[in-house]
Amino acid sequence: MYACSPEGSENWIEPEKIEGVMDYLSEKIQAPRMGPKSVGLNSGLHYTGGEPFLNYNLLLNLVKMGNRFDIPGIFVETNCFWCREEETVVERFLELKEARLDGVLVSVNPFTAGHVPLENTLAAIEAGKEVFGSNLLIYQKSFLDRMRRKDVEGTVPLEKSLELIGSSMFKTMEMLPRGGFPTNSENFIQRIRRRNFSVSAARRN
Repeated sequence: MYACSPEGSENWIEPEKIEGVMDYLSEKIQAPRMGPKSVGLNSGLHYTGGEPFLNYNLLLNLVKMGNRFDIPGIFVETNCFWCREEETVVERFLELKEARLDGVLVSVNPFTAGHVPLENTLAAIEAGKEVFGSNLLIYQKSFLDRMRRKDVEGTVPLEKSLELIGSSMFKTMEMLPRGGFPTNSENFIQRIRRRNFSVSAARRN
């Protein structure tokens, strides 16, 4: 829906130009194994970005369009930046579900956590469970669980995540930095190497 730097122009998809694509996809997209109303990462239709909720009205229109073309397993991914008030989250999720959205994927990882308070993420998860039940997906839940065990609140810079969790997080989680890698990446990588060396040396001893 939207893929560029926050400093870029608002070059949104025009709904009337996407109808042909939807028509084509309706014959190609496979329904999730659990049925057309379930969701799965490798099936159905996944609305992502960028961040789809930057333009909520456009997202709502595209969900309705997917319904018109009878596309199965429609879900949207969000980093939860907008989930400041639980009432708003529930209201939007209900409206999207009525428009025939089947589920939500909450994205939480060391990069999003540097900008989106964990409280927002938790609000989205609670509202998502209430509205979509088992069709609420969390990516990456292992990172969220670790941060909750540390009683973390607010935003967490990437370097702080490394200090709290340790470099072991790179062994159990996918890291897709894209445009979000630290400015001083050389220093960051050196810190990871030193931590890995320390762990390896301790194990040998």
